[in-house]
Amino acid sequence: LYKRAEKGEIKMTGDRHPYEYPSEVELTFNTDNTSVETAVDLILGYLTKEGYLDEQDSLKVLDANPHVVTAGVADPAASHCADLAKPTAVFVAGALESSLTALRASLDTLGATTFAFTPATLAEAEGKRAGEAEAVTARVNADGSLSADLPAFDTAFATGTPGTSALNVDDMVEAAWWLYESIRDSDGESEQPVAVTSPRLIMYAPSLLRFDPCLKMLIVDTPEADIVAALTAEGVDAAAAASYAAEYTQVAASLAAKHPERVKIVDATSSVQAAAFVGLE
Repeated sequence: LYKRAEKGEIKMTGDRHPYEYPSEVELTFNTDNTSVETAVDLILGYLTKEGYLDEQDSLKVLDANPHVVTAGVADPAASHCADLAKPTAVFVAGALESSLTALRASLDTLGATTFAFTPATLAEAEGKRAGEAEAVTARVNADGSLSADLPAFDTAFATGTPGTSALNVDDMVEAAWWLYESIRDSDGESEQPVAVTSPRLIMYAPSLLRFDPCLKMLIVDTPEADIVAALTAEGVDAAAAASYAAEYTQVAASLAAKHPERVKIVDATSSVQAAAFVGLE
């Protein structure tokens, strides 16, 4: 499989694809501090509880450790974060760049290290000169899709939702990992959270949240009518603007429901609420 992955025939975790914490998981325990015998009992106990086996002694071990059962728990990855009050990074999204201005300024004033994702800053985050952003090398995958650095293959950068993107799922994961690596590299010496803003981030949010259990996200709530008005004023077709606004609102609500401890929808002026959520003093 790895040979096929190296040739670009397939994509898999360990070759351009990072490990992603599962969105749904039935049993979670730390093998660093759980003996092999106990781990086996927890698994057999859970299978007994679900009616697949009849291992009553193992079920007693499971009953003594109820915290390991995570079936039905929203965002089980969050349990792997040592301190959610101190996120590794905060990604801030909003349907329009203009909706992010006030919140970004507030977070910056309160002590966060903030910057906005653009093709230029992405190029700088990867250690390139901004002028090289258009000179990246693209590759054609075996399935005919195009992969390259994000500024080159994600051309609709100013806005975007999964439904409006031409990227396939694999390329979204690769692009999200590249974004995350850029921020993690720049976060090494910061004691306060790094806050990164772009409307486009909502497209990569599901992957970003699976990469890092200590990552949080703020989504600015903008009325759909205001989104449509702003986009049509820029010449966007009214039907396309309405579709984009509706999908953005739906995706934001879905993310907040799936990650209740790590994703929060806020008003653009709610700086105090946002600051507390991302761990700013």
